[in-house]
Amino acid sequence: MFRVALSQFAFPRALRAQQVVRRWYQVGPNSAKPGMVIDHNGSPQIILSKDHGGTGRGQAVIKLNLKHAVTGARSTERFRNNDTIEVMQLVQNKYQFLYTDDNKAHLLNMETFEELTMDLETFEGGKDKLVFLEDGMDVVVQLLVPEPGPVSWRLPPKHTYKVKKLESRLSREKGTTYVPATLENGARVSVPDFIKPGESVVVNLDDLTIDFNINMEADDNVTVSNEQSLVHQGTKVTEDIGDLLNGAKADALVCVAGGWQGGNAASKNFLSNAELSLKQSVHTSLIAANIAARHLKPSGLLVLTGAVPAAQGGTPGMIGYGMAKAAVHHIVASLAMDGSGIDSPRVVGILPVTLDTPANRSAMPNADHTSWTPLTDVADLLYKWATNQSSCENGRLYSLVTKNSVTSVE
Repeated sequence: MFRVALSQFAFPRALRAQQVVRRWYQVGPNSAKPGMVIDHNGSPQIILSKDHGGTGRGQAVIKLNLKHAVTGARSTERFRNNDTIEVMQLVQNKYQFLYTDDNKAHLLNMETFEELTMDLETFEGGKDKLVFLEDGMDVVVQLLVPEPGPVSWRLPPKHTYKVKKLESRLSREKGTTYVPATLENGARVSVPDFIKPGESVVVNLDDLTIDFNINMEADDNVTVSNEQSLVHQGTKVTEDIGDLLNGAKADALVCVAGGWQGGNAASKNFLSNAELSLKQSVHTSLIAANIAARHLKPSGLLVLTGAVPAAQGGTPGMIGYGMAKAAVHHIVASLAMDGSGIDSPRVVGILPVTLDTPANRSAMPNADHTSWTPLTDVADLLYKWATNQSSCENGRLYSLVTKNSVTSVE
């Protein structure tokens, strides 16, 4: 699927049976979720629920109902929208979900085969996400050590579900096509209309989006199936974007599609991973170039996404990925030249290392987040380039490097 959204470039790493996380991170009160463990006034507090309200003067406040992780004492604290909350990331153990009864969840440690009982009110995400629990699925339990031990638990970053039924299409205009779907567990999500009952989808459980889903925050979407050919996908995306623009020209086009796959020539999934890398990085970049040739203003900005390792030389442990990203670098250089088909080209590549996304934080909670590039830094850079507030060199590859939470463009 071709999507206008920032994607992650971190190397995935499976959650070990136990991880010790010593760092905190900050969120605003609006991002606080039931089940989170926060450091409030020097003590660990579990968020039980969140309410929105206002003061007598009309100022919006957010009330968090808390439970002390050690003493069990309950309290209600009020926060303003511009306040910050320190979220604690604790020791994390992987358990298997068994069943629930009497407001309790029963979990199993697959290494020791010891059963653990957790209160449902300590489930991170609140009761609305309980429907996504399935017997036998992996969940993550957070522990405060040395005492009191387990304090909260949450869903894994992703899980695969089967679609049970689809409702009638709500709307279809200018390329936006989606339908409400009910999963076999009764949960409801929105899926593109090419998904059929009985097919499986991977749900991102942090924001309840799925692979091949539309971006609900975008003004418009064009969706395609990953089973379609490059020609079919490119034709549909280019034509539908032309309909959306209705004769106008775009100031900028940014392609941030991609994904990471490892593997050397002896790896079991070497060929399939290489094919997927080509689809995710090269095909989307070619489609973006085709769109730019038809719908980008003269001297408009085209940004493609490469990778630092592919610019530095060979990538023996991730041959397919390095090959695809090196091809993207070649596309940038070619499009920047006269005769590329783009009028007065202004084409650049961005080479991030690790982007600071919710998915990356869930996958690598004990990583050094001060070396991750915030999405706001990337968006600010692209906006300045697109609006000519900052200049960029045609055909250049820009590495985005973040150290101690400060991002530099090299």
